[in-house]
Amino acid sequence: MKTTIALLVALVCWGMARATGDTLYLQQCREKALAQSPLQQQKLLSLTKMQLQDQNLKAAWLPQFSMQGQMVYLSDVVTFPKIGIPGEGFPEIPHFQYQLAGRISQNIYDGGATRLRREMNALDQQLQQEQLEVELYPIHEVINQLYFGVLMLQARADVLKEARLALQERLKVIRAGIRHGTVLESQAELLEKELVKIDQQLDQLATDRQASLNMLGAWIGRQDMQQVVLLPPPEAPFDSHTAEIQRPEQRLFELQKNKIQLGLQLSRVKYLPKFGAFVNGGIGQPNPLNFLETNTQPFYQLGVSFQWSPPSWKEHSRQKQIAQLDQQAVDARLAHFDQQLHISLIREQERVASYLRQIELDQRMISLQQAIVKRMAAGVENGTTTPTDYLIELHQLSQAQLQQKIHRLLYLQALETLRIRMGANE
Repeated sequence: MKTTIALLVALVCWGMARATGDTLYLQQCREKALAQSPLQQQKLLSLTKMQLQDQNLKAAWLPQFSMQGQMVYLSDVVTFPKIGIPGEGFPEIPHFQYQLAGRISQNIYDGGATRLRREMNALDQQLQQEQLEVELYPIHEVINQLYFGVLMLQARADVLKEARLALQERLKVIRAGIRHGTVLESQAELLEKELVKIDQQLDQLATDRQASLNMLGAWIGRQDMQQVVLLPPPEAPFDSHTAEIQRPEQRLFELQKNKIQLGLQLSRVKYLPKFGAFVNGGIGQPNPLNFLETNTQPFYQLGVSFQWSPPSWKEHSRQKQIAQLDQQAVDARLAHFDQQLHISLIREQERVASYLRQIELDQRMISLQQAIVKRMAAGVENGTTTPTDYLIELHQLSQAQLQQKIHRLLYLQALETLRIRMGANE
């Protein structure tokens, strides 16, 4: 049987492809496509940036050093009256003055501002990472469409090849009738025309399949896609009605709400008192701490600093209202996303259920056709059925089986799409 031979050849080719390592799976393609994305480099850059910023923020608890100096000429200075005691009196303050001073300060208490800024920096990095995940997520569905697109094109080509075999068998019968003068030549020409149409469709399917393979190869970073064999994913059980939705967009919205709350805490911290210690020291002429020492003299100060800015004009109250409005805006965007996702899931769930029903109907059709083929085979043995009629029914059985294969591929594609939409594919 030509059908049996064709199936054996396909199995041999599939086995050779697996032996040479040319078999690709859907999950492999997804992982390679994600790894090939230029956005992956941005993840590393974002992480490095966060670490550098965190080091800068931690430096707020280290001693801070600064220097300043000045040289001035004063048009007028304080003068003291001379006293009548020889060798006694006040020194003359110079008009030309200068000083060079340094300051070392140490943060003692900042109300938790540094800690909150570090938390905000880490949260910003998480937001950037999650935003990249959101931008990368559509790749899952693109790869899904390309992968199953190739499988569908191959399945449709198999259906056309089976139809071509049936037409060729029918054409043999018609040509035999033409030789015996019982059939018109035009009937053979009609079948030959249909064969040409099938060849055109097969050529177009082959072109589309190669184009889809090349696009898939561009996504996963492979160029040798001509001999690659794609295998359907296993039919793993999945209940979309009980599975939890885990989309990166939802995590992004939650992080945005966390940032709003953390920003509110930061705004509250600036109204808390802050304490620090400091050391000032340097040289000056005259001594800035004792202007009676008019020569160049060293000086220093030790002390504790205090700073407090109380809230004014209900500023913090308005900040709380702004944070609440921002949070409501995020909740509105999240609700809109959930609504759109829910509608999309309903559509995909209906598609999955529809393809399952079609697969069941295909199986009923196959069972009926198998019974017909069995009776036709018995008829060939006892001479009541011609081999040609038997082959026609056998080809119809093959067509029904291939049609079920197409519906199963459509079912698997819809199921994978449903997993992706729910975030259950990770």
